[in-house]
Amino acid sequence: MWEHSKAPGSWYDYDMEFLIGTYTDDSNSRGVYQIKQDGQGNSLTCQPVSELINPSFLVRHPHHPLAYVVCEIGSDPGSQLVGLMRSPSGIWQRFFERPTLSLDSCHVELSKDARVLVVSHYSSGSFSLLRLDADGMPCSEWYFVDHRTLYHKIRDGVGRHHARQQAAHVHAAHFIDDRRFVVCDLGTDQVVLYALEGAEVLSAERLGIWQLPAETGPRHAVIDFNNAQLFVVAELSNEVFQLDLNRPDPGGVMRIGSCLPPDTEGFSEAAEIYLDSTHSALWVSNRGVDSIVRIGLLGQERGRRQGFRVGPHPRHFWMDEGALMVASRDDNQVVFTTRDSRGMPEWERATSVEIPAPVCVLPID
Repeated sequence: MWEHSKAPGSWYDYDMEFLIGTYTDDSNSRGVYQIKQDGQGNSLTCQPVSELINPSFLVRHPHHPLAYVVCEIGSDPGSQLVGLMRSPSGIWQRFFERPTLSLDSCHVELSKDARVLVVSHYSSGSFSLLRLDADGMPCSEWYFVDHRTLYHKIRDGVGRHHARQQAAHVHAAHFIDDRRFVVCDLGTDQVVLYALEGAEVLSAERLGIWQLPAETGPRHAVIDFNNAQLFVVAELSNEVFQLDLNRPDPGGVMRIGSCLPPDTEGFSEAAEIYLDSTHSALWVSNRGVDSIVRIGLLGQERGRRQGFRVGPHPRHFWMDEGALMVASRDDNQVVFTTRDSRGMPEWERATSVEIPAPVCVLPID
């Protein structure tokens, strides 16, 4: 069942800037693009700002006009981490480039105190940590954690037969606070809890593991604002799970349910997840059954799904209390719309801009 929100809501001004990551392989993309809202929600303007190869995920610095970009490259010499700096005139320029020494770096996140970057490497099955100074510049060497050992411990287990689970595949890492973070490994069906260690030399200590059911493929996660629960989207099984952050073991895993629209069939792979705390709901994007789905979390609404059709291959989306922006890779469109008082997208007010193969949306202001 597909639904479209038509309820009246407040149309208020948006005056924002976004950076858009893209896939440059097999497209005419020029790398990272900048989108600006006109302040009335009526139009979007777009221009390329940095020519990079497959800049597939971006994160911003909370105190400086900086963005960090991972360039997803699956062949030697491997992927890159690139820093972009915005000048007072609004021009974005590179201020450092550093090879990740790994293949297909697909996600980057910054610690809550903005002192450590964690980069996830899909094909290498690893993640790496990089310390930053007070100005946001790298000030250490990479510290690597390889998940191949975790994979070898379970590879002969029942269910280890999915075509995309023949190795460890670290897909994302998310900080809980200044010290603790979780790592989603699609290849092992595990979410692993770590803590940063070391004052001089950076390292990571493994604190526990949530083992998800076989062939689920955890991809991305969001943490509730009380730091008590973790919500994980499983790419291969198209499900959402709730993990107890105080119990990092298999007993701390609870299945919420499917993240696909009701009454739909066909191949699909879940992608991004967002927690809407105001309206007690999760939002998930699905590729194949191309959709954004709202999943209720409380009472009789828990697990109830509402599906909204979007463009093909919505790999990533951004949402706040009043707006939604969806990047649809395969129709080269980024769509912006507001949300009504119930938190539903106001599709009749949507506007869009054409960008080749968009895969990541990063708000700047």
